Amino acid sequence: MSTDQQQNFGDLVSQAQVAHRLLAGFYQRLLPTINQVAQQLQLNFYEWEPTVTSRPCRKSSNPADSWAWDMLPMMAHIQRFMRSENRESAVGDITLDFFVTFDSNYSDDGDWSKWQVSKNKEPDATSTPIGRALVELYLGRCEKHHKSGLKELWMNANDLNEEEQWIGRWQNIGTHFNAVYLKLTLAEFIANPQAVVEQVKSLLSQQGPALEEASA
Repeated sequence: MSTDQQQNFGDLVSQAQVAHRLLAGFYQRLLPTINQVAQQLQLNFYEWEPTVTSRPCRKSSNPADSWAWDMLPMMAHIQRFMRSENRESAVGDITLDFFVTFDSNYSDDGDWSKWQVSKNKEPDATSTPIGRALVELYLGRCEKHHKSGLKELWMNANDLNEEEQWIGRWQNIGTHFNAVYLKLTLAEFIANPQAVVEQVKSLLSQQGPALEEASA
């Protein structure tokens, strides 16, 4: 290996060291901010998971057999918070999903065909164009008692319309649920989480649209 190659790899390692420190530092800011918003809305943590890749492999699995992207589980992930007192869903029960992505191109439903990446093939981290860093919020409110638990009711509801004209507007997504879709940049969320708290509180004070009629 030439001296120039050694220098290039040395520079690359130094950049990776800085990147890891920056990422850890950013998570030290992001994660408490999400938790702070949820606490102010009196919501309890329920679960989190990566939304595009798998979780990092088990200790008995060889990391080389997984995608390198799997080692970055929070690059695109969802955190779910809920407010529900009973096993059955009651009127006024709330669920709030924080969908965080550091790269909207990477998180676009796992579809990289527009970058000439074949299905099930790992995207090249150095060549795929970088997208936007976003926080998308999915706020759901139970409007009618149901014997199912809140998560089951939420997971079985219809999809939200995410088009621009529907952002921040209540939508009926089933016979028991209304919901709102919100979207802002990650920078906006980090800079002013209190604005999110106030917006959600304002939405929760509003009456949602009429529920769908249950099918016969």
